[in-house]
Amino acid sequence: QKRQKEAVKFKEDQENRGIIYISKVPPFMKPEKVRFIMSQFGEVDRIYLTPEDPSRKKARVKRGGSKKTCYLDGWVEFLDKKLAKRVAITLNSTPVGGGKRNFHAEFIWN
Repeated sequence: QKRQKEAVKFKEDQENRGIIYISKVPPFMKPEKVRFIMSQFGEVDRIYLTPEDPSRKKARVKRGGSKKTCYLDGWVEFLDKKLAKRVAITLNSTPVGGGKRNFHAEFIWN
């Protein structure tokens, strides 16, 4: 019976979580930076960013490009579903921000 109560509580907790999808992650932005930016809006649980194809990275490095990992897209899971909806509406088509010297300042969230 105790496990059943824990299972019900866990299920309710999972149903209240909200996920936002990021269709284009700014180049060379790491998951730690995404977590830092998103945690300003509320509690973030999990983050997943899809790394680029290894053959594409190898070709970029061969042509003299950066050796850093590029991420294509990803999702961020918030502990509150209403907060996630608010963040998605707020960030849609807005610049990443920061000062002029910030590398990601001119990129737009999608």
